Amino acid sequence: MARQGQEDAFYHKAKKEGYAARSVYKLKEIDQRYRLFRQGQKVLDLGCHPGSWLQYAAHKVGPGGLVVGVDLEQPAVELPPQVRFLQGDILTLPPEALARFAPAYDLALSDAAPKTTGVKGADVAKSLELTARAVELGLSLLKPGGALLAKVFYGKDVDQLIHRIKRAFKLGKAYKPKVTTAGSKEIYLLGQGYKGGE
Repeated sequence: MARQGQEDAFYHKAKKEGYAARSVYKLKEIDQRYRLFRQGQKVLDLGCHPGSWLQYAAHKVGPGGLVVGVDLEQPAVELPPQVRFLQGDILTLPPEALARFAPAYDLALSDAAPKTTGVKGADVAKSLELTARAVELGLSLLKPGGALLAKVFYGKDVDQLIHRIKRAFKLGKAYKPKVTTAGSKEIYLLGQGYKGGE
């Protein structure tokens, strides 16, 4: 959906460049700052619909890499050969279902968001539930030294999740991309240098 001003520009830029959604520019900004991707990586993308993060990740890892996307809905774009898609609910999906694509991953991503109701407390709680599960899956499937990036709506109990990221990784922090819509409650939890053992 188009937004006003700067956000509208990113919406149109995504369309022009062939990306499924403007959210790709949030991932791109974070990648440029923290260098998340390398050629040949195995990447997990939880909550991947409509598919812009899959597109970006596939380009960055190249033909020798692997990107596995999971969502309730099919991606809205054609995907390159190095991408696999699993239709499912991340809240109930066991790690074993993802381990069959790769025994361990270099990077776990989650841009998952609940269908918002407009009831702030309920939306924040549902977002936290999704993100906490994405973090749990990521930690169970990451290689030591791996990285994680997950979106969450900031609110009650999110600080506990941030602390978990800080414990599990050499670098753990919350980050708000400049591309984020003004007034948005969303932040991204970033972990780099997974210590393993979670």
